[in-house]
Amino acid sequence: NVWEWCEDSFSIEGLDIPLKAVKGGGFRNIAENLKIGFTIGESPESCAADRGFRCVWSPSKKK
Repeated sequence: NVWEWCEDSFSIEGLDIPLKAVKGGGFRNIAENLKIGFTIGESPESCAADRGFRCVWSPSKKK
């Protein structure tokens, strides 16, 4: 499992750096962090093996 990059902005009081929300924890984390509600902020330019995104596909309705 990987952290999920989100489009949401994330801010830390007193820190004036643009961050994006990263949710859910990844395979390197302890069990307490492996929840979708667990969120951290990361620089949009950062990368790591345990960060990614989820693809969504919505099938078209049959006619």
